[in-house]
Amino acid sequence: MKFILRNIIFLFFILITWHCYAQDQQRIDSLEKVIAITKVDTIKVNVFNELFLEYEFEDTLKAEEYLNKALELSKKIGFKKGLATTYNFLGYFAEDNGNLSEALKNHILSLKIREEIKDKKGIADSYSNIGNIYSDQGNYPEALKNLFASLKIRENIGNKSGIAASYGNIGNIYGKQGNNEEALKNFLACLKIEKEIGDKKGIANSYNGIGLIYDSKGNYDEALKNHMSSLAIEEELGNKNGVSESYSNIGGVYYSLGNFQEALTNHLISLKIKESLDNRPGIASSYCNLGDVLIKLKRYKEANEYLIKALELSKEIGLKRTMKNTYISLSDLNMINGNYKEAYENYKLFILYSDSIDNEETRKKTIQSQMTFDFEKKEA
Repeated sequence: MKFILRNIIFLFFILITWHCYAQDQQRIDSLEKVIAITKVDTIKVNVFNELFLEYEFEDTLKAEEYLNKALELSKKIGFKKGLATTYNFLGYFAEDNGNLSEALKNHILSLKIREEIKDKKGIADSYSNIGNIYSDQGNYPEALKNLFASLKIRENIGNKSGIAASYGNIGNIYGKQGNNEEALKNFLACLKIEKEIGDKKGIANSYNGIGLIYDSKGNYDEALKNHMSSLAIEEELGNKNGVSESYSNIGGVYYSLGNFQEALTNHLISLKIKESLDNRPGIASSYCNLGDVLIKLKRYKEANEYLIKALELSKEIGLKRTMKNTYISLSDLNMINGNYKEAYENYKLFILYSDSIDNEETRKKTIQSQMTFDFEKKEA
């Protein structure tokens, strides 16, 4: 009995203190020690899931290996909470690889299990993840429907960090639809909570969102100020994805200012980081951005190469918004090169994808989601 107790205490000590290690390898070693020592299968599932997070952006083969182990073992022992987490992480993994339909499938599976075990926080997180996938696919009504469902639960359980994340995600949707006032309102509400709870990663995301809105409104000084603030925090945290997004957004502001050489420099830095992370949606977006900048610099052959790569990759992974942006850029380039027939064909495709993403019916559904949420909140 004493031996078992010592074993449990040792395992508990490792699980709690591994966060304190400065190096990733030390954390990984600690987690692998738990796997080697423990006889408790539920602990193994949890550790397999933790190991996925360690390897997610460093070694995709190992990340996938640990997810498969977690999936197999949690199914074998009927560990629903662990299985819900694994499906959630499988969703993240698929999203990392640009497979949005697979990501959506796994997040829906995670949601179903979390509903079975009545895990309110988990249910809210799943709705949020599902909403973000729909957003990436350009399905904004479904995105908002899920994001408002998430926000409602998070407000009911008093999950401040979750509430902030919901405001940020909703702000992203409004920003993509060009509703700058609603977007800014949500980003500022998000930032206020994140500052209250000291969420640095969230603060960085909010600065980026606010920067994008100021860029869209033509307030480039405020846009750069917010993106630079975001970049500083992301670099401090060592968040490579965040750093790449900040460089991309800074490049976007310089493009708006007409400083195309500086825009090119920042977009190239962003692309290099995204490639190191194998962030395929981000890579597709960077290709499109670089194509736009190179058109302005009259480097037409290079611009065409980047835009074709953007189109191929965004088609492969189902990024309608990037496809739409790429078609209009290709149309512009075709016009410059005197290829009027191709310009017309690409412009028609731009219109087609614009309509599928943001038409009158989509806007009505967006407004309806907001009104339904506001009404239910007042009723409550």
